[in-house]
Amino acid sequence: MKGAVVAKLAAQAYTFCKEAALRCYASQRCVTRASARAPAGTRCNQQGVEGPAKKKKANPYFQDPKANMTRDERERYQAETADKVAPPLLLSLIAQAEAQATLFESWAQFHAASEHEDAYELTLALTPDSGRLRLRGSQVARLRRASELVGEAAAKAAGVPGGEACALAMNTAANSIREAEAVAEKHNATVYIERVPPFSSLPTIEPKAIAPPPPEEDDDGRDSALDSGFDPFASLVLEDASVYYASRDDVLRQRSGEGEPGGASGLAAILRRCVRAELFAMGLPHALAACDDDAKLPAALSEAVARVHGSGGAAALGEMLANDLDSLAMSIDALLEVEEGADAQLHQQHGERWACALTADARRELAQTREEIAQAEAANEALSTHHADHEDCLSLLDLDAGALAGRVPQAEEGSRLADLECVGDIRTLLASLSSCSETRTAAIAEARALAERDDITAREI
Repeated sequence: MKGAVVAKLAAQAYTFCKEAALRCYASQRCVTRASARAPAGTRCNQQGVEGPAKKKKANPYFQDPKANMTRDERERYQAETADKVAPPLLLSLIAQAEAQATLFESWAQFHAASEHEDAYELTLALTPDSGRLRLRGSQVARLRRASELVGEAAAKAAGVPGGEACALAMNTAANSIREAEAVAEKHNATVYIERVPPFSSLPTIEPKAIAPPPPEEDDDGRDSALDSGFDPFASLVLEDASVYYASRDDVLRQRSGEGEPGGASGLAAILRRCVRAELFAMGLPHALAACDDDAKLPAALSEAVARVHGSGGAAALGEMLANDLDSLAMSIDALLEVEEGADAQLHQQHGERWACALTADARRELAQTREEIAQAEAANEALSTHHADHEDCLSLLDLDAGALAGRVPQAEEGSRLADLECVGDIRTLLASLSSCSETRTAAIAEARALAERDDITAREI
C-alpha cells in the first residue's frame, strides 16, 4: 500500500512541476520576445515591458514576422527555436521535476520490498512452510531496482543550477536504499538462499488514490427523485411485507369487479388463502412453531418424516416413479397392439374404403393429441427444473427425526427461542400485517361506497 501511495504522489508531483515549468517557460518567452522588439533604451522586466515598447502593437507600420505563417509553420518554428531561447531556470525546474519523479518511483519499489518482507514474516509465523512463497527473492529484486532508480535520480540532479538541496536529498535516499539492499542481499545469500527473479516478472505497482472521491450531491431540485414520482416511504417497508401486500393487491384488482356469490366473505376467504401461502413460502409457520416448542420439531413435520422413512425415503420415491412410468408405457403398448389388430381385421374385411369416413376425426384427434403432448413436455421440463433446483433438499429425507431436531437452532443456555429479539420482531410484524389487513378491508369498503355515490370519472368527462 505504501508503494502504491508513493507512486501516486510521484505522478502528481511530476505533473504539477512540469505544468509549472511550462508556464514559466511561456512567460519567459513572452518577456524575451518583447525585449527583442523593444528599441534601444527600453527596460524589460519579469512583469512586462515599460517604455515605448508598449505602443508597438498600436503602430500600424509594425508587423510580426510570424503573422503570415501558417499554423504548422509556426509550430515547427517554435519547436526548432525552443532549445535556443529556453532560460536556465526552466531547464533547472524540468531536471529537478524529472529527478524527483525518479526518486519517488525508487521509494515506491523500496516500500514494496518492505511489504514482501512483512508478508514473509507473517506467513512464517502462521505456517511453517511459508518459505515456498519466495518473497525474499522478490524483495531483493525490488531493492536492486530501487538502487538503480535512485542512482538515475542522482545523475539527473547533479550539476543542476540551484539544485543543492535536491542533490542532498538524493544522496540521503541513495544511502538508505543501498544499505537496505546490502542487508537483504546478505540475508538471502546466507539464510534464505532464494532465487532472485528478474524485475520484469514482478507485478507492477498500480497507483491508488489516498482517499476515495466524495460523492456528487444533487443540488438541482428539478433533477431530484421526488419530482420523478419516487415514493420515499416505500423504502421503509420490508421486502417480505412488500411481496405480501403486492399479492393481496393483485387479488383485489382481479376480484373487485366480479360479483361472487359469497360477496365479501368469499373475497375474505381468497385473501386468507393468499396470505397463508405467502407466509408458508416465507417459512414462518414452521419457524414460529419451533420457537414455541423451544427447538422441537413440529408434530406435523415429525409425522411427515416418519411417513417418508416408513415408505423407503428418496430411493423408494424414485423407484416408485420409475415403476409408474414403466407400467404406463406397458399399458400404452398393449393398447396399441389391440388397435393394430382391429385395424388389420377391418382392413382385411373392407379394404381401403373402411377408413375414409374416419380420416377427418383421426386428424382432429391427432392435432389434439399433439397439443397435449406439447403441454406434457412443458410440464416435464418445468418439473425437471424444479427438481434440479431442490435436489439438495432431498438429502434431508435421509435424516431421521432426531437428526433433524439436532439441526434446529438452539438458544443460549437458560433462555428460550421464543424470548429472542428476532422472534419478537417477527411477531410484531405479523401483528402489524393483521391490523393493516383489517384497516385495508374497511378502506376498500369506504372507497367503493364513495365511488358508487359520486362517479368522478363521469363528472370529469
